[in-house]
Amino acid sequence: MKIVGLMSGTSYDGVDVVAAEFTVEGDTLLLRPLGHRGLAYDDELRAAIGAVLSPGATTIADVCRLDNRLGEVFAEAATVGLDLAGGGVDVVVSPGQTVFHWVEGGRARGTLQLGAAARVATRAGVPVLADLRSADVAAGGQGAPLVVDRPGAVPRRVPRPEAGRSGRAGGRRRRVRHVDRVDRPVRRGGAARRLRVRA
Repeated sequence: MKIVGLMSGTSYDGVDVVAAEFTVEGDTLLLRPLGHRGLAYDDELRAAIGAVLSPGATTIADVCRLDNRLGEVFAEAATVGLDLAGGGVDVVVSPGQTVFHWVEGGRARGTLQLGAAARVATRAGVPVLADLRSADVAAGGQGAPLVVDRPGAVPRRVPRPEAGRSGRAGGRRRRVRHVDRVDRPVRRGGAARRLRVRA
């Protein structure tokens, strides 16, 4: 299965794009990196994101415009990912840009990501997995569905490709936070598959 992943961070400086091929051999999930790239947000988009963040005041109209504008940016990033994967993928994962995370009494109650996944799906022409953080909160998580909740579930380190614009990698090795199948929800406490990275 070929997957394109899109990720933007709380620094809201751009979108990291990665393409990978996943295969399963026994209880091992194999990942073969196909490529990566960083796409920077322009200054106007960064300002628009900053304007809707708490504690500032905003309007639902501004949020709607930003959602669709980010959707276009993520759609462009998805097409870059398709190119990295050689033209065809099975699914694009687009969590969106977090603009609010509601925590009350030490527990996540809700989270809001913008990025018009329908625009991504229309442009990419493949299914898009989105709203992952809200799904994690609904299942009792903290809105970080890609974080392992127990040590030893996956290897501690895997090679990481060089970073794009955001400068977060530089060829260093990085901890793996979580690996799970894309066709089922994360099950807390369930059996984990091992991850082995192929160069």
